Amino acid sequence: MGADFQVFTHSVNGQPRALVVVALDPSLFESKAGPVLALISKYSMLPQSLRDPIDQQVKARTGFTVSQALDPSQPIGAALSAAKTLRDSGQRGVVLVDASKE
Repeated sequence: MGADFQVFTHSVNGQPRALVVVALDPSLFESKAGPVLALISKYSMLPQSLRDPIDQQVKARTGFTVSQALDPSQPIGAALSAAKTLRDSGQRGVVLVDASKE
């Protein structure tokens, strides 16, 4: 879909740390996911009672929920957030996400 990621993990003082690297080609991502991005932007306006069944259906089909896709701390959410940032520039980008839990 124009986005790929890799998670690198290590320990710091005995605590697990992770770095998520997201590579994104915004033009390919836009061509594959553009129509869906427009719908996703309206998702957060829905009441929770309507979001839950949508999340279940999307997870069954894709392996992740729309809520996860909108969460920038999730790899797919980081990719979507980067796509929004890079959308107008048309440039490729690499996003680094510190995935450590506080």
